[in-house]
Amino acid sequence: CSSKFAIVDEIDPYTIDKVRFWFETVNAPTTDYLVDDFYVELAKPAKSGILVPAEGVEDCWDEGAEILITSHTASPDDKQVRRLVHPPVPVGNGMVRLELDEYIVFP
Repeated sequence: CSSKFAIVDEIDPYTIDKVRFWFETVNAPTTDYLVDDFYVELAKPAKSGILVPAEGVEDCWDEGAEILITSHTASPDDKQVRRLVHPPVPVGNGMVRLELDEYIVFP
């Protein structure tokens, strides 16, 4: 058999660092499972917020500021442009959180 499983929306999949699977068959305690070609994939891209050093950002950038995220490739077509949803939010240790208008797509 083949199937897709999804984590319900009430759970934040970005806080999960381990995934455990178990199989249960009702009234068949001697059932063996052969698992072949098992594949797990994150269904959503990374969150739309990032942490950056506050220096040079906290007092310069405001809501609507455009952020250019360069690519991991040599192609300029792979860049991403996002806008700040609100001013940077201090989170301590000299860092601020930037909440972006869209997800950052990782390679």
